[in-house]
Amino acid sequence: MWAVWACATALIGFNLAQHAVWLDEAQAWCLVRDSVSWTEWRWNMRDEGHPWLWYALLFPLAKGGLPVWSMQALHGVIASTTVAVVLFRAPFPLLVRVAVVFGHFFVFEFAALSRNYALGGLLLLVAAGMDRRSPWRTVMLVLLAQTHLWGTLVALTWIAADVWEQRRASWMLRHAIPVLASCALALACALPAEPLPYGPDPARLLDPDHRARLLRLLTAVAVPWPDPGAAHVWGSSLPWRAPVWIAESLGLAALLSSIVLLPANGPGRWRFAACTCAVLALPLVAPFHAIRYAGPLVYVAVALAWKDGAIGVPAPPWRTARKALVAALLLVQMTGGILASRHFAQRPFSLAAATVDRVRTDGLAELPFIVDRLALAPAVSASLGRPVLLATDGHARSFVRWHPATPDASPAQLLDLAERFARPGVHVLSRAPIDPSACAARGLHLVVLGTCTGGEIRAEDGVLQRITTR
Repeated sequence: MWAVWACATALIGFNLAQHAVWLDEAQAWCLVRDSVSWTEWRWNMRDEGHPWLWYALLFPLAKGGLPVWSMQALHGVIASTTVAVVLFRAPFPLLVRVAVVFGHFFVFEFAALSRNYALGGLLLLVAAGMDRRSPWRTVMLVLLAQTHLWGTLVALTWIAADVWEQRRASWMLRHAIPVLASCALALACALPAEPLPYGPDPARLLDPDHRARLLRLLTAVAVPWPDPGAAHVWGSSLPWRAPVWIAESLGLAALLSSIVLLPANGPGRWRFAACTCAVLALPLVAPFHAIRYAGPLVYVAVALAWKDGAIGVPAPPWRTARKALVAALLLVQMTGGILASRHFAQRPFSLAAATVDRVRTDGLAELPFIVDRLALAPAVSASLGRPVLLATDGHARSFVRWHPATPDASPAQLLDLAERFARPGVHVLSRAPIDPSACAARGLHLVVLGTCTGGEIRAEDGVLQRITTR
């Protein structure tokens, strides 16, 4: 088991080392780093849509002046600990435990990408292995509610099922009330402070295109094999190349089969179905269809198979069907983890860190740094270690304010701001190269340092230039 844990941890470390943080990861880091007070932090969090636990864990790192890779190291510890929990504590057969920890979401999606999803998965799996009367299990569910909205809703669903099964006032006072209070606090923190165009809207359920995208999302979770021919490989799935009815039904079939076969009893199936609805609540009513939004279903499946009956325990007449389903799902997940690790080792995820390294190579990293779109600011700022200048308004920025949307800067705005800092010089990362003749007309000297293209996050591509006075 220690050898398996070491191999899985080495693969997680490899993926983290190959991966450069991008917008969503850097957003949390920069928001914590550059909030100067508790009040400002709370204000900056108002439209993030997340509870606070992951941000709180980043506080000692970001405020302590550590580089952004320390966040990745922390996330690696969380992912490696999750592997250890499954290997050493889960009541599954040996081969099942090994296959689980080498799955796509355990070694890549929720390991290489430093977000608050993996923390919720760890807490859920730890809670699954505890007796419902244990106060530590209650602590795990309280913390789970503070990780992410999926964790909040799963904790709420989990404790509601316990209340239905227990129906004792003393148990509710000791266990249910703390979890319910934590869920209420998490929802109060995560709900946006103002109406947002991308906020939850039940009317989206009436949109056939929205429902079709959700079904494809389930297929991507069930078969997380990246499609190298897709324009956006991350989160893609090879079955999407199949006929539409396959691309939109394969994931749903896998999910329904898991709900029926994995739990060992009826209450377990109801709990699985309720937790599935909890995880899918956000993509059901919001326009978010990335694989990470439904990926926690894998954690839920493992946790409920752990709690409501170990995989492999005879349960006629479903014994053969259960074994076949488990073998197929685990083989697909493990293959997806290997393929994703291989693909993203060959193709960079984000080029922001490489751009900053290019500036440091010249020994001029202290020069002001200008970007022409707000989506570039977090990743560049996280690697640079300080805010960057946004050409649209000339203000120093490091994280995104999601609403209202900030437009991209025009070439004239870029040059106006660059001219202010051209002595001794300024770096500019823009979507398109700046016109050298426009620079010459203002008495500026332009040097193109490189083109940052070919990464997985196309919104962070650009041309790196240095502008100085003649």
